[in-house]
Amino acid sequence: MNWLDRPAHETQITHRARLWLYAIGATVLIFLVLPTLIVIPMSFSASQFLRFPPEHWSLRWYENYVASPAWMQATATSLKVAALTAVVATSLSCSVDNSTLALSRNARTACLSNTWPTT
Repeated sequence: MNWLDRPAHETQITHRARLWLYAIGATVLIFLVLPTLIVIPMSFSASQFLRFPPEHWSLRWYENYVASPAWMQATATSLKVAALTAVVATSLSCSVDNSTLALSRNARTACLSNTWPTT
């Protein structure tokens, strides 16, 4: 039995029926990763303008970034916003999760007793 003819899970369709999904996923992955694989080597270029492939290798752009107070301040602000966003998002998600759990317990109790709780 070929792996294409086996289902991914006992309740799912075969891999052969999913080939189009695998092809779309691979295409999206290539379009997302390929620019990164091109831009990262370009960032080590010594030239005034970005070129691919770089003619000479240098840390020029990274030195300029680290030496610039404006860029360091912008990076610090971005990190602060990211940390605050993570804290707020985690707090909200835990709050929603707890209230949903409490609501589902009340609903289950109401269904079993044929009355809706008032508190």
